[in-house]
Amino acid sequence: GERIAYVGKTSPDSDASDLFTVRTDGTDRLQYTVDGSAITGVDWSPDGAWLIFDSYRSGNLNVYVIEPNGTGFATLTDAPAAS
Repeated sequence: GERIAYVGKTSPDSDASDLFTVRTDGTDRLQYTVDGSAITGVDWSPDGAWLIFDSYRSGNLNVYVIEPNGTGFATLTDAPAAS
């Protein structure tokens, strides 16, 4: 593809991270999340239409999607709270 998706730390002393993409030449960095929750991984859907990521943004590890233009955010899973 033309963009690389990655998880970036918001602070070296924190577990908080956000979701970004950048062009393959390193320009045009876009940030998709700003809540500083712990995102554990990101990947593209096979057709490139979605970014898929897992995050503790709701307090539990769940899977989310967002379109590359920043719209269409949705939660795909609803993990129960740990006991």
